Amino acid sequence: MSKHVDTSIIKSTRGARMQKADEQPYLDSLLINQQSDRMTAYVAIHHSPTDQLIEWIRRGLPAVGFTLVAMDIGMDQETLIKYLGFGRSTLKRKIAANERLSQSESERVLGVTQLIVEVHRMVDESGETEAFDAAAWIGRWLRTPVPALKNRSPGEFLDTAIGQRHVFQIIRQMQSGAYV
Repeated sequence: MSKHVDTSIIKSTRGARMQKADEQPYLDSLLINQQSDRMTAYVAIHHSPTDQLIEWIRRGLPAVGFTLVAMDIGMDQETLIKYLGFGRSTLKRKIAANERLSQSESERVLGVTQLIVEVHRMVDESGETEAFDAAAWIGRWLRTPVPALKNRSPGEFLDTAIGQRHVFQIIRQMQSGAYV
C-alpha cells in the first residue's frame, strides 16, 4: 500500500449518496478496485457520510474485502478469521461465490480498517509518514501481546464491537502517551 493518501477522493466522497439499493455502491468499488490505493480508499470510506456507511454495512461488504484487508495488514486469512470470529467455511464460500458479508461481519472488517486509518492519521499528524505502512504496522501489532490488555494480543478483542472500541482506545492512548 502506498504511504501517501490522496485527499481529493475524501472530498469527493463527502456528501456522496448511494443512488439505488440495486446499484453497486461507490464504496464497493473503492474497496475492491485493485488499481486504487487502498489506504486512500480506507480513509475515504471512513470519511463517508454516516448514513451511507450504515446502508453499506446493512447491505454487506463484498466478501473479497476481507481478503484484501488481510493481505494489506500482512496477516494470513486463518488468523484474521479467528480474530474476527468468522465461520471459516461460510467465509470461504462467500468469497468463492462473490457474495456479501453479513452486517456483523462487515462491521468487524470495517473496524480493522478504522484501526488502520487511525494509525495512519496519528503518524500523518506527527509528520513522519515517509516509509510508514499503517496497515502493516496494525497487522504486526494485532498479534503482539500488549500490557494494557493483560498481555493478550489486540487481535483477540476484534470479534465484538466493544472489544474493537477498546483496541481503538488503546491506539489513541498510545498517541497521547497515556498508553499502559
